Amino acid sequence: MNFYQRKLYALLQSPEVREWRQDLFSQVKCLESDLSRLKEWWDLKGSVLAQDIGSSSDRVNLLHLERSQTAEQVTVRHPISAQKQQIAVLDLKKQPNISHIKEEPDAKKVFWWFWRFYPELLAEAQHDALLFPAHTVIPDCPLHSHQSTVSALTGAMFPESWQIPESRENKEQYEQHRIPYLLVFTFSPVQDFIKSSRKFLDFWAGSYLLHYLSTRLCWLIAEHLGPDAAIVPSLWSQEIIDAFIVQKYPDFASDLARLHDGKNPVERFKEKISTSLSTAGFPNAITVLVSGEEEAREWGKRLSKTLTEEWVTIGTKVKNHIRKKVIDFLDNQTPEKLETILNEAFPELKNTPTALDIYRQELQLLRRQCCWEWNKLWEAQLNHTWEPYWTAIPLGNPEQALTINKGNNSSFDKDWIDSQTEIARPLWDLRFNNVPIRFWTFLVNSDCLAGILFLREFLIDLPNQFEKKLYTDLNVGTWWGSIQQRLRHCLTNVKYTRNWQIATAPGERSTISGQLSAVHPRLNYQVRESPEGQIRDLREGSGVKAGSMRLFWFVMSKAYPGLFNGSEKLNALELTKRMAWVYGGVAESLGIPFQLSEELLPDEVASELEEEPETSNQNSNEFTKIIDYEQLIRFPNLSSIAAAAFAREYPNLVKAYRSNLYKLFQQHKNQFSPEQRRAFYAKTSRPFHVPNTDNAIQQKFPNLKGGYNGVMFSSKWLIDDMGLQEQERTTASSNTDSSRDQNNQKQVSILREIVQKAHQQTGFGDSSPADWWVILLADGDGMGDYVSGKKLKKYRYYVDINAVNKDIEGFDRSLFAQLLACTHKRMGPATHVGLNRALLDFSNRLVPYITEKRFCGRVIYSGGDDVMVVLPVEDLPEYLLSLRAAWSGGKDPKNEFENNRNGVCSEPNSQIGEGKTTGYWYPGQQVKELPKRPHFTMGKDATMSAGVVIAHKSVPLPTVLENLWEAEAGRAKKMPGKDGICFRVIYGGGNQLEALMKGELLETWWDWVKEYKEYQENLAPLLYRLAEELPKRASITENDQLFSKAAKVIMESRENSKKLDIFSDIKKWLDRWEEWARGNPEAIGAKPEDLGKLLRFTAFWVDKRVERHKWKEKLDTHIMSS
Repeated sequence: MNFYQRKLYALLQSPEVREWRQDLFSQVKCLESDLSRLKEWWDLKGSVLAQDIGSSSDRVNLLHLERSQTAEQVTVRHPISAQKQQIAVLDLKKQPNISHIKEEPDAKKVFWWFWRFYPELLAEAQHDALLFPAHTVIPDCPLHSHQSTVSALTGAMFPESWQIPESRENKEQYEQHRIPYLLVFTFSPVQDFIKSSRKFLDFWAGSYLLHYLSTRLCWLIAEHLGPDAAIVPSLWSQEIIDAFIVQKYPDFASDLARLHDGKNPVERFKEKISTSLSTAGFPNAITVLVSGEEEAREWGKRLSKTLTEEWVTIGTKVKNHIRKKVIDFLDNQTPEKLETILNEAFPELKNTPTALDIYRQELQLLRRQCCWEWNKLWEAQLNHTWEPYWTAIPLGNPEQALTINKGNNSSFDKDWIDSQTEIARPLWDLRFNNVPIRFWTFLVNSDCLAGILFLREFLIDLPNQFEKKLYTDLNVGTWWGSIQQRLRHCLTNVKYTRNWQIATAPGERSTISGQLSAVHPRLNYQVRESPEGQIRDLREGSGVKAGSMRLFWFVMSKAYPGLFNGSEKLNALELTKRMAWVYGGVAESLGIPFQLSEELLPDEVASELEEEPETSNQNSNEFTKIIDYEQLIRFPNLSSIAAAAFAREYPNLVKAYRSNLYKLFQQHKNQFSPEQRRAFYAKTSRPFHVPNTDNAIQQKFPNLKGGYNGVMFSSKWLIDDMGLQEQERTTASSNTDSSRDQNNQKQVSILREIVQKAHQQTGFGDSSPADWWVILLADGDGMGDYVSGKKLKKYRYYVDINAVNKDIEGFDRSLFAQLLACTHKRMGPATHVGLNRALLDFSNRLVPYITEKRFCGRVIYSGGDDVMVVLPVEDLPEYLLSLRAAWSGGKDPKNEFENNRNGVCSEPNSQIGEGKTTGYWYPGQQVKELPKRPHFTMGKDATMSAGVVIAHKSVPLPTVLENLWEAEAGRAKKMPGKDGICFRVIYGGGNQLEALMKGELLETWWDWVKEYKEYQENLAPLLYRLAEELPKRASITENDQLFSKAAKVIMESRENSKKLDIFSDIKKWLDRWEEWARGNPEAIGAKPEDLGKLLRFTAFWVDKRVERHKWKEKLDTHIMSS
């Protein structure tokens, strides 16, 4: 029997319903010849180890009653919150059809099929089958998650190198199993890599490439150890992994299509049904089960090496494409065109033709492959991009057995328990008296006696006295959560000892990040030795001349129109980021085809462009086949995000605006070349690439070609997309008066002027729908504490007492009651794997649905408990409410999902808890995009902290991102008990407004803020006055509620005050805020001046919403008067 036969045999086991899968073994051909040996191996070596360790000690010792043959339902508990529900028992007669896989002789392929498809095919017949528990006593882990855990443990304990003797007389002749190790691997930098962005394209690419590289590493693990070996992140039901699976096993495409509306992942992406393949979701930290210490070392090194190789491969493809594209571009230009390029690049030299000779020579050098000497520069930068590090811990003490039994003794072997504790070092709390976490990390990983003695005060008693007395068996699965915790500490320790080198940077540096040399074909980055033996280090010095650098990047803007603007200069990392999806082979690796295509042009200008004399020549035809990255990655630009909700709500206004813009452009069209005119129309008639917005526009204007794009609202980004930014820079620095220079300056000025005039003609005044945008970063609170067990509840909340067999010999009912009342549930291996799988419902389904189907946002990253999205300002409050409800399984604000089912109370004691909520969301009939089954949330006690930045369009992206990370980690997470929200408004001049709110106050805040529609321009001035006056007139008291009383005086002193019924709601909310602040007097956000900032932020948001409504009123008035 081979490795995958053993894993498949383990995968098909069920701890309590053994007969359920027995007939599968006989049907599957790849097991047929070795079935008896597999059964013998499993009975002697497998079940007592992999199955029990995966279950952990609690499920092994609390034996279940045999299920009644007539039972129709089974109890299920939420793995975190312990909320309860009843689901149907699986019907043993309704197993999925496996006819097309059962004859397959390749055990590896069969294993992959059962691992990926069998659970979801079961769920096709029974919508809640994915919740069916592996154990009825503690029914918090789904059977399919338990099975995957058991197969992963089996693979680690019995790897490919493990051998079974051909002939054996007794079980002792079996080779000893290996010790599983948990390896965690990660790499950095993350924030700096994402932050070095100028365009939204760079920002998206930074997040996506981190995700993509992680998926490549996970795929490497899956191909060699099996997909189940990856513990974090879960690879199951991830569309990007599914895309790789289809390439590995093409005949699985039909199975995937069956699960997803008849289409595989690539087809769903191409048809714009799903953007999952271009959305980041994999973390940069990977946890994997491996076999033994030596294999852990090998995999740590292998993943480090593969990370760099994958990245360098992408970068090399980009580098090679640039060389070929630039050479081909220059070779296809006439001498006149080359002169035009030089004059555009150096307008200040136009009247001194001889000064351009050096650059004419430069163009000739760029056309020769032998003159491209930048390989060493690329290698130096790409090879030093990532800093990988890893650590590994055995699952249990390697010198001890993985399980222990009391036998005839009344107690467990103390040495065995101590040896497991020495490996896991379980801690209740990582901070004591504000001791820095770095100090704790040192102590946790220290072998010094003093450190160990100090830590004993904070070690969890694991197992505790009740477990020691009640249980007859213990296994290392009990320490799983603590080992996960220690892995994080060990990894932190490795980070502190890192020794990372970055390449030196001669010459001009990147204009985006200011880091590393901007690349140039003739920037020769190496050490040279002359024939005379003289050493010359070209890695130091001034690099290439500024004019040469300027010319190369101007040529890049011509060779790649729309991708570069001619003024920016990028290093190899930034070039690879921006170009990886198409030119680095990333899309191709997912099976996504890429081809140049003509851009759709509006009917009102198409005929005009067809008549242009230049559109018939070869160069112009090539220009029309611009690669529109927004179309290829299905991701919008900043302006489209900012204007998305406005366009969805007022498509007629968008149409009117573009009509005004085109009329104004027509008046100046002769100032632009045919290529520039085509670019103008093409860039403004693309879709938004925001599903809700594009759907609303398409419904309103079904015959519209292409679409409307938010870039038309921003002269800055429109100029950039048309490649006029370099003209603006060079013309501004020129002292010449040539007619061409004046024309260049006119083009930029014209675009700015017509955009501004179109704003005014449409009723926007000096503002526009694309002025402000939102980026939100949210993170689940205390996830590490859930995994370690610190935040789990007592066993009485999870155990189904009616399922426990209390009649077995020696069962101590008193000890059992004490265990339930006094012991926190342990996070065992299978429960952890189940949690990771279940979180995919939140990150891969609920978050994308809420962001892109309910609102007009787009997901940047959604993986596990981390969410980063971009939104229009209008959607922010309700989006926050929806996201928090989806995280905790609360009531859906939009009533599209139910959170209660089948009338079962959530707690053992009906007086406790919140009644019938289950911790899952059930899609209603109106939710077409999600499967009709329960979707996991973190349950009723879960909280989430968020940083929110509302930025003006002129604020640089790196500044926005720095503020976002600080708002989330440095402010929202610092609120007492976390559950914080930090809003930051960054104005165009650099000023900021920060407001903090406790999450529990958000819903009641929105209850009165949403009434802005009724009060329009009356509400914001009131809020600004309250923001100014309340901190001066009131203070936090025990019972006096001075803030609401002072607010009453201020509000009623206003003219026409009685018209504002909202006053009472504001006062109630102020009382709630004061109640929270009173209980947290030292907390950030709890001072009177913090309340003022929160009211000022509210006024800002109301102002922006009312402004948009006024625009609509102005247009309606204009239409009626016309």
